[in-house]
Amino acid sequence: MIKALALILLSTSTYALIGGVVAQDNDYPSQVRFADICSGTLVAKKYIVTAAHCFYDAKGTRIRDLKVRKKIKVRSYHLNKSKRVRIKKITIHHEYAKHIKEGKNRVLATKYSHDIAVLEISPIRGVPSPKISFHKIADGTELTMTGSGCTTKKKRGPFKYGSVTSTNTTINTRGNNILSTSSPTTRACLGDSGGAIYEGQTIIGINTAFVETSNNEYNLHLRMSEVEQWLRDLIKEI
Repeated sequence: MIKALALILLSTSTYALIGGVVAQDNDYPSQVRFADICSGTLVAKKYIVTAAHCFYDAKGTRIRDLKVRKKIKVRSYHLNKSKRVRIKKITIHHEYAKHIKEGKNRVLATKYSHDIAVLEISPIRGVPSPKISFHKIADGTELTMTGSGCTTKKKRGPFKYGSVTSTNTTINTRGNNILSTSSPTTRACLGDSGGAIYEGQTIIGINTAFVETSNNEYNLHLRMSEVEQWLRDLIKEI
């Protein structure tokens, strides 16, 4: 059961996915990093899908620099450059917002709710829109997790402006909205929150947390299949 485990959220300004392969220019081109805090997916020229907990501090208070009308830096791996864009709207999933309002911290809200948000920004052009699938993934499916950064569990590696891939991933269900993955060579780390997990070239979830137990460790992701209507209502281009 998750309540007995050490659950680590993945938002930070420094380091990210451990292991994997450094991506080339056209690998997962819709992946971005914003405000030097979290990863995300540019699903249309003015919408970034990411994790909801990226917008809160450890106590569940909204981060001041991530508010409407503020300008933030968005790094596009595909364009190989950063751009300052203005935040037009932030939509936190209502279930996650409800848990925060009830006094739960980010960890509890991630554990029990839908850790996803949509960030509307001034447009970023020249980035291909990704394919998104809302079908449920079966146990044992091989997936690719994307992120950027560090090299070992004990050492902060240099931040890399590119996606990294996780291969031979094993899937286990941890609830209707949560997908878990594991790999002997690759794991999510701080900085990967909001990055996408793929089946082939199709996004099926987003990174939310990493869990450690006495004899196991695995990544947690929000299933896109659980937020299909919510996303379609917000982003007509999907």
